[in-house]
Amino acid sequence: MFSELTKDLLLSTEYPWWQSFKSQRILNSQYTDLLAASNCSDLSCLRSLPYEDLVNASATTYQTGYEDGRYAYGDFYYGPAIDGVTIRDYPQREIEAGHFSKVALLIDHSAFEGEHGA
Repeated sequence: MFSELTKDLLLSTEYPWWQSFKSQRILNSQYTDLLAASNCSDLSCLRSLPYEDLVNASATTYQTGYEDGRYAYGDFYYGPAIDGVTIRDYPQREIEAGHFSKVALLIDHSAFEGEHGA
C-alpha cells in the first residue's frame, strides 16, 4: 500500500498544461506554515499584511515545504484548491459534466523550452 506522503505525491503529478491539486493535508500544511512564517493567527491577519511581508512569508513556506518533502523540484507548491465556489470540482469531472466555456482553444507544446534562455 502507499504511504500518505506517496499518495500526496501521486496526486501532485505535474503536466505543463494541468496544474496539480494538492491533498487537503498539504493545503492545511501550507496554510499553517504561512501563518507561522507571517506571525499571523488567521486569514484576516494575512490579508492585512503589507505586500513585502506576505512575499517574504510565502518564500519561507516554499523552503519549509521543500525541506519537509511536501513538493519536489519542478512542482508548483501553490496552486488551485477545490473550494466548491470558485473551483467547484476536479477539472475532469467539470469537463464530463459540461461545465466549461465552449470557445476555440489553441494548445501548443514546446520541447526544450527555455533551453537557450536559461
